Amino acid sequence: MEDQKDIFLKKLGDRIVALRKERNLSQSDLASLMDSEKPHIRKLEKGKRNATVSTLLKLSNSLGVSVSELVDVGV
Repeated sequence: MEDQKDIFLKKLGDRIVALRKERNLSQSDLASLMDSEKPHIRKLEKGKRNATVSTLLKLSNSLGVSVSELVDVGV
């Protein structure tokens, strides 16, 4: 059974994918905007990596949303 953390990370990943696609960005595009690497984005989107606060800030800035909008995944 998945715990709350796993559920949150999966939903956050789904949210990142949805926002990225709404903006017609590839994983590589988003990684470039964040000064990051594509594998890092892939792991975040799959819910396999726990995002730090600074990563959440970079994501929100790159996707044009607030951090609270980014993490509002209904958990």
